[in-house]
Amino acid sequence: MKKTILFIGVMLLAVGVSSAQPRFSFGPKVGVNLSNLYIDAEGVEEADIVGIKPGLLIGAFAEYDFTPAIGVSIDLLYSREGTESNRFDYPSQKGYYYKHKYSLQYLNIPVLVNFYLARGLAVKAGIQPGVLLGAKYRVEWEYGEQDGVENQDIKDNLLPYDISIPIGLSYTFDYGLFIDGRYNLSLCDIMNQSTKQNLELDGVTYHKVKNRSFSFSVGWKF
Repeated sequence: MKKTILFIGVMLLAVGVSSAQPRFSFGPKVGVNLSNLYIDAEGVEEADIVGIKPGLLIGAFAEYDFTPAIGVSIDLLYSREGTESNRFDYPSQKGYYYKHKYSLQYLNIPVLVNFYLARGLAVKAGIQPGVLLGAKYRVEWEYGEQDGVENQDIKDNLLPYDISIPIGLSYTFDYGLFIDGRYNLSLCDIMNQSTKQNLELDGVTYHKVKNRSFSFSVGWKF
């Protein structure tokens, strides 16, 4: 009887110790960004150049749970962002229609603290540095019977980095599948000063240009 009680006690202690150990997980994730740009400028209407642009989000993550209620995660994400407009009538030139698209590519590295409110359900917040990999600008225009398309590489017109605050929710199912939704609030004015100065010569004064995006992803925890 004493041996049985001792055995049960040892087993309970082992279970308690193992459950107290921090847990490490990792895995892939893929999803979509719904992004646009916040524009603060004189001489241009934000609505004329800003619209929702969908883009690919793909990468991997690792998470370390200190307790069942708190964990820290880090992602490595390839993210396509930017903005695109519908066709607009140019206000100062009647009959001139145009459509813009800004396509930005970032390597984002969000670091988040995850607070688990219930089993599998977490609210998260942190900081996300990002490195600009590429930036393209495309405009399609029509004027009377004429039309055209222009493409530009604008990477040198932007800061080589961005820093944002991601805030979101995630839910992990018992078998490893998880869903994640975040809003990323940029802290940086991504247009560099030399570009702003050149645009002022064209009669447009840009005060701020910031990234804004919602991201939705699914992944698997191992």
